[in-house]
Amino acid sequence: GAREQFRFAPDPSGAAAAAEARRFASLGFSAWAAGFLRSSAAIRAERWSGDRRFVAASVGAELFGLENRLALTAAGAYAVGLSNRRSYQEGRVGVMWTTSHGLGRPSLSTRFGVNWASRGAPMGLWPVAGADLSWAIPLRAHSAARRGRTIVYGGLAGDRPVARVGPIVMAVGVFLDGVGILDRLYLDGGAGLRIGLAGGQFGVVRVDLARGLLVDRRVALTAGFHRRWPGGPRP
Repeated sequence: GAREQFRFAPDPSGAAAAAEARRFASLGFSAWAAGFLRSSAAIRAERWSGDRRFVAASVGAELFGLENRLALTAAGAYAVGLSNRRSYQEGRVGVMWTTSHGLGRPSLSTRFGVNWASRGAPMGLWPVAGADLSWAIPLRAHSAARRGRTIVYGGLAGDRPVARVGPIVMAVGVFLDGVGILDRLYLDGGAGLRIGLAGGQFGVVRVDLARGLLVDRRVALTAGFHRRWPGGPRP
């Protein structure tokens, strides 16, 4: 279980910000149905601010191929509203592919997917794109997250090792992040530094400098740590 607090600003100035809160308890499992297929299921009871209560069931699957260089994911949830509240649905589908794992050799990777939430879903469950790759769809020139009920995203990246010191590998990378929200298309490009232990198999520290190329010219410098590929956002 957990308690979460969400705060939303309709524009970058932060004027007229709104807030939501959620408390929930859940019970679920995740298991390998086969060597290439991982499945999951859960049920949760949640209470949102404004006395909005729901009981939700969710299922998901991850399919791996090409020596785990290809990952297909799909997940969905259906929530029944209590006390005359409207029910809602949410889901995501995505695909990721890379030429090689870790930072030990030059690699190219790509991703594409769709995350969505139905009209009755609380705003805290809407998919998010931004610079924090631990929980948001990658959009690295926008430190202030962009949110919408439906987000279509894609991206390309390339990394190349440039130095090794014992088990530590240092690499440089370039990337292009694309996100479609409503009638807007965001496209961010940039480059960065990656530092990995054991060729990146135990995780990678990254520092990225990105710039917006279409809607705006925002610039952001971000840093973070992520697990070995395929990592990525979880709704």
